[in-house]
Amino acid sequence: MAALTVISLAMGIAELIGPKVVGLFAGDKGEQVAEQVISIAQGVTNEPDPVTSLAMLRGEPELAAQFQLALLQQESSLVAMAYEDRADARQMYLGSEAKTADRISQQVMSWNVWFVLALVVINAGAVFLLTDVTHLKRRNQGYRAMTSFGNLDDS
Repeated sequence: MAALTVISLAMGIAELIGPKVVGLFAGDKGEQVAEQVISIAQGVTNEPDPVTSLAMLRGEPELAAQFQLALLQQESSLVAMAYEDRADARQMYLGSEAKTADRISQQVMSWNVWFVLALVVINAGAVFLLTDVTHLKRRNQGYRAMTSFGNLDDS
């Protein structure tokens, strides 16, 4: 059976139980997961034709409930099958030629500390050196004005 046909039939069957299983059809092992879902449906309905078993599941709620139960019992194996290709991702990374990416990330991490420290020092210096001194000038002028009124003896 063609991959597109298998997945579309499995999606038709899986729509009976919701989107939980449909997401498993998207990976590299999607066709195998779809074939497993179809075989579960065929086992529940005792019908060798997947289209007929889909029609039976849609028409008979008792069979649909049995299918849901069978699918829940097989769910862990379906998830394991869907994510099987990602099981050795760390080993694939360690075996690959990813040394350049590791070196770049290490340099970024080591230079960021000094860069952030320089920004903090510059920011603190700017806050200290660029304060608003106009209020100091006004206060000083006010003080002079008050002291000049105290010398009224000149008149």
